Amino acid sequence: MAVLEAIVAGVGAVVDIAEGVQKIGTMLDGQRSVVLVVENDTRHALERVETYHDHGGFKVTPSGRIEPRTVEIFGAQDKGFMTGVEGGARYRILDGRDDEESFAWLTWNNPFVGSNKIGAMAYYDGPPLPPPSTDHLPFPSAYYVVAAVCGAGDKDAEMRYTIKRR
Repeated sequence: MAVLEAIVAGVGAVVDIAEGVQKIGTMLDGQRSVVLVVENDTRHALERVETYHDHGGFKVTPSGRIEPRTVEIFGAQDKGFMTGVEGGARYRILDGRDDEESFAWLTWNNPFVGSNKIGAMAYYDGPPLPPPSTDHLPFPSAYYVVAAVCGAGDKDAEMRYTIKRR
């Protein structure tokens, strides 16, 4: 009986995600738009620490925190004639590790001309870069990975990111 309950719960989760993607998609009205699905498949919450857009902006904003083993769905779109939507978000993985604070970096690009692109990486801050920079050299995380799938199309292109333990 436990196997059947697990299968039913999994199907229910897939249906919930599909309904969420469809709901966000109906809210987007730009010529170029993306539905962003972030799956937190870890035992730790994710804290949003940064977002940016080179083109476009959020139509449906992300929350500040994604709880363990949950999914966040939000959307972005272009803001003007013949522009695309390009941006990113960075999340801190709240695992309590003092020796290696881990982050997930997610990027998306649905340009007015050309193919959609996606980027993702789990990393930690390595040594500082030389002055005057205050940034650190990012090193791949030994604990986490981010799998990314890029959707096609001009409108409501689904960009999916799954953050999980190695």
